[in-house]
Amino acid sequence: MVSFSGDKLLGSAQAGLIVGKAPIVEQLRKHPLYRALRSDKLRLVALEETLVSYQRGNAFEDIPVLRMIKASSGEIQARALELAKRVEHSSIKLEVVAGESAIGGGAGPTSIIKTALLAISHQTLGAQEIVTSLRNSKPPVIARILDDKVVLDLRTVFSTQEQALLIALNQLPGQEKL
Repeated sequence: MVSFSGDKLLGSAQAGLIVGKAPIVEQLRKHPLYRALRSDKLRLVALEETLVSYQRGNAFEDIPVLRMIKASSGEIQARALELAKRVEHSSIKLEVVAGESAIGGGAGPTSIIKTALLAISHQTLGAQEIVTSLRNSKPPVIARILDDKVVLDLRTVFSTQEQALLIALNQLPGQEKL
């Protein structure tokens, strides 16, 4: 018998999974806690779809976290450069810098891969003020501070979210009138 995390190992729904030989797993099913701890139907459907994706060989295209991990730093850099061109805020300076993405939490907090970061500085706002403003935007944008600059890793941003990010950047305080 083996137990593991469905989200960490598979990139699927959050679930603790137990797999093994039928007689051992069946003993666990007979335990009174089984009913309280079993996964609901929606979670089981998500797990099934994830496993089917692995079976078809499409996991790196179908599963968002795997797609994010698979993206090269060059791909991330190209997205960051393209996004930077579309920002129209006159008080901010954007640059694309090399960085690292941390993968995982409990399962692999020391696993890192190379990425490109979008570094944001402002003529009048400090890094903490920029971070606070971004977190208060709708939807909230979660960034981090590195070397007194706010940085965003587009590895963690879906392409469908880029427009909302662009709006949040353009709505930072201190926009000069042209």
